[in-house]
Amino acid sequence: MLLEDLRLYPDVEAIEIERCRLTDSDLMEVDFVAASVKFLNLRGNELVHPWIFLPTKFPNVFHLDLRGNRLEGYITSVET
Repeated sequence: MLLEDLRLYPDVEAIEIERCRLTDSDLMEVDFVAASVKFLNLRGNELVHPWIFLPTKFPNVFHLDLRGNRLEGYITSVET
């Protein structure tokens, strides 16, 4: 899994996983909280409902880029 080694970097503040075919299942399988992450770029992956898992896995993200995914549902706020 693409995210399994994140626990080795507990102080990482920025993650860029762009065009890596990341899926909702990959996010679901993260079994730890990456509280230090503030910038999360998941552009161009295969995410559909990432907001189900992102708040619990990455609770302190203030910049989230999900452009180019197959998003379904709705987003209640967008910051530009």
